[in-house]
Amino acid sequence: LAIGTQDTRRLINAAKQLLQGIYKEGYRYQKCGIQLSGLHPNSMPGQIDLFANPKSSKERELMDCFDKINHRFPKSTSIAATGLNKSWQFQPERMSKRYTTRRNELAIVKCS
Repeated sequence: LAIGTQDTRRLINAAKQLLQGIYKEGYRYQKCGIQLSGLHPNSMPGQIDLFANPKSSKERELMDCFDKINHRFPKSTSIAATGLNKSWQFQPERMSKRYTTRRNELAIVKCS
């Protein structure tokens, strides 16, 4: 991003654009992590966007509201994600304790 942001919507939008640039049909994909660098506290002065729209303070208030909701209800809320039916949610008790290092302990999923 040219200018730093704490706006989750902008971060997700940037990630989706990057993914569209590397996604290729027919390949098998799996989950991955994202590395963030150059982070600094909001109180530290940073580059200012000369073309920021006047809604910026309202957008910050919206993100603060999302942050408060996600902090209060961390397991039941999410921005930019689809909720799942309770019966289809991830169940950690079924996961191998060594799922990141033992391929033979990965869960097998079959579709019919």
